[in-house]
Amino acid sequence: MIGWVIDSYRHENTIVLWVKTTDGQNRRLVYPFTSTVYVHLDGIPYLNSHRIPFKIVKKKTYFEAKSVLQVSIPSLSQFEYYVHMIERITRHKIALYNADIKPEQMFLYEKDIYPFRLVEFTDRNFCSVTTNKKPVLQTLSLEVLTSFDMGVGFDSPVRRIMFNDVELKGQEHQILSQFSLLFKSVDPDIISLRRGYALIPYLWGRMRKYNIPINFHRWDDAPIEYRGGRSYWSYSQVRYQDYSIHLRGRLLIDTSTFVGSECDLEGIMELVDLSGTLFQPTASRSFGAVFQTALVRLMVREGMIIPFKEKPIEPPLSMFTMLKADRGGLTIDPKLGFHQNVAELDFTSMFPWLIYNHNISVECMLSDEEPLEEIPCLPVKVSRKQKGLIPRALKPFIDRRMYYKEHPSDINKRRAKGLKWVLVSCYGYLRYREFKLGVPTSHMAICAYARKAILDCLHLAEERGFEVIHAIVDSIYITKPNMKREDVEDFYRELEQKIGIPVSFEGVFKWIVFLSSRIDPDRTLPATYFGVFLNGETKVRGLELRQRAVPKIIKVIQEEALKLMRDCPSKESISEKIPYVCEYVRRVLAEISNFKPSLLTSLICISKTEYKHNIPQKVIVDKLAKKGVNLNPGQFIEFIYSTEGPVLPEEYKNNPDKIKYKKLAVRALTVLFEPFGFTRKQIFEYISNEQQGEFNFDVCERITGANGQNLVNEVEYFETIGG
Repeated sequence: MIGWVIDSYRHENTIVLWVKTTDGQNRRLVYPFTSTVYVHLDGIPYLNSHRIPFKIVKKKTYFEAKSVLQVSIPSLSQFEYYVHMIERITRHKIALYNADIKPEQMFLYEKDIYPFRLVEFTDRNFCSVTTNKKPVLQTLSLEVLTSFDMGVGFDSPVRRIMFNDVELKGQEHQILSQFSLLFKSVDPDIISLRRGYALIPYLWGRMRKYNIPINFHRWDDAPIEYRGGRSYWSYSQVRYQDYSIHLRGRLLIDTSTFVGSECDLEGIMELVDLSGTLFQPTASRSFGAVFQTALVRLMVREGMIIPFKEKPIEPPLSMFTMLKADRGGLTIDPKLGFHQNVAELDFTSMFPWLIYNHNISVECMLSDEEPLEEIPCLPVKVSRKQKGLIPRALKPFIDRRMYYKEHPSDINKRRAKGLKWVLVSCYGYLRYREFKLGVPTSHMAICAYARKAILDCLHLAEERGFEVIHAIVDSIYITKPNMKREDVEDFYRELEQKIGIPVSFEGVFKWIVFLSSRIDPDRTLPATYFGVFLNGETKVRGLELRQRAVPKIIKVIQEEALKLMRDCPSKESISEKIPYVCEYVRRVLAEISNFKPSLLTSLICISKTEYKHNIPQKVIVDKLAKKGVNLNPGQFIEFIYSTEGPVLPEEYKNNPDKIKYKKLAVRALTVLFEPFGFTRKQIFEYISNEQQGEFNFDVCERITGANGQNLVNEVEYFETIGG
């Protein structure tokens, strides 16, 4: 039999493989398997005292070979229980190995098979078949609307279900009956829905209430229970995520997770292919975890045992050395204001390439085998005798992303999206407390090499006659009198040869504006700017348009203003259009009462549930608490500014707080117009003054060009985008 391995899971004391055959059939294959963990030799008296059998074997670790105790787990279904028991009897003092690799994952590692790879099954042997074909999977997109917020509990009746493009309405029993029939007829391989780890248990419970059959598990039926969730910090943000559930014989994508929200099916399959991890754990965890599982697979392939909670220990550094070395990448503050004819160059996957080029891996940094390379600003040397584990695990992700950048088709862009996030997170993951081979020195080394690379870039640019307008970690903005595209291309090719990292020429800005801090006008912000390339494409960073918490109406106003500025060739021509933009915004805000609530809604991620000051978050959290809705840090709330204060969207009575939305619009326009000599006060007066005789509306409509329709019927236009 030939088929694609889609998934594996434990059932009783066996491993079950879900195989999709080449003719589209789903097969359930069962294999016996014994899972093994390893314990440090110091664990002998503890294991003997509890009569746990073991044998002494010699195994490789990431740094050396050592003798360890091999312990076979008697029951696959109780794997985690036995690991915790061994930890408990050894008083958490003895190192364990391979203790957090799930048996179903280890089975695939040992058999050298991967999800979505074609395999020929003969008796109990597995043979991979080389092919570029992928299995055809039936995907079901779900949207579930409940009568009350699920934070109240799972007793809220189902009000509506969107089953792909089919809307199911009526009484709850009717909706669930229709859902059951459709689900059985479609028999999906993949289920995709927002907050799926909560809603699938919720639907399973509601259907049990009415004794309506539903097979969320294709085989080996088992209870589906909501496991709760957790709040956690990630890159200075609080996030909340429900604990994952694992369906048997089907795949579940929760589109509210980080991976599920950033990647579609093709993107997740790409991560699965490069890491060898099962689909559902990949979709439920972080991009950094994908990188770690790729490293674990490489170590297992080479016969190494994987440390459980043991971490590498590096030589201590002095406080002076730490002060000098423990810094981030280099940033050169931008030159404030309006600039023309500026080229942007980016180092492609800079930090991953530095890891690979300079062999940044813990076993190489702890080794003294020659040849050795000194790390800038660190009293540490890296062995170059052999390529490290971390660079080797990372290289396939780099190569695949470079290929997709060179071949930018629609499907390749979708596949590359997750790869970008893996490469972004791998640098920080080297210092993460849960990373298997993480040490602070490796993180410091990458930053040191990054600073050196940018400094070399700055020096080369100045030697070639360029003026550096701005530089930030892995990007540089340059210009010079009468600069031509050929000048920039010659420079970046030379730069690639010098630094050893691919350089991406993003384009030449017709004009770009670097903005200052709202608190301190004399201080420029390195990641807050907007500009227009020569091809007409707009690039925006740090503005309201890119902020999740800003109401859609304000984003659209700022976006329309940028569109009107886009075709202007000079600073003076932009200044001439600004009054007409303000008049357009005034007319839009005059009709704000007629817009759909979705245009006025603010979406905010709460960082806590108890607030001292009477800010909108506190008002909405208190309102939800009165309804019995239990919130957690990292979850999102929605509200609308009304004349009664912030209200929930369902409580909105078409009474927007016009003054508040006007202030938000003025704030968004001030960011754009201040560099052209317009103050916040002037913009507010322009928008507030209904008797602006100097404005000729025919001229205003002509200036806006294709967007003139917005000035003719703003309500109709915003009804369309309000969705």
